[in-house]
Amino acid sequence: MPATPQLSWQSDSLEKDWRKRLINFVASNPELLRNAKADVWDSGKQNSAESVGILYGGPKLEARKTLLWSVSVWDAKRAAINFN
Repeated sequence: MPATPQLSWQSDSLEKDWRKRLINFVASNPELLRNAKADVWDSGKQNSAESVGILYGGPKLEARKTLLWSVSVWDAKRAAINFN
């Protein structure tokens, strides 16, 4: 297991010149994440244009434990887009 996992995501937006401005990652057990809650990690809103190689910033991950992650993205108009 890598020392610090890296997260990536991709938008399927068809909007011309769409650009992300803020991102927020959360990691959680599957049941809580279905209810939009995070019990493992919440990055908080970050100013970032990155979508690849984003470093996980939560506690050390346990082997063989299933976690899901979700990303919320805000565009230049501050409209939120959620990806799971």
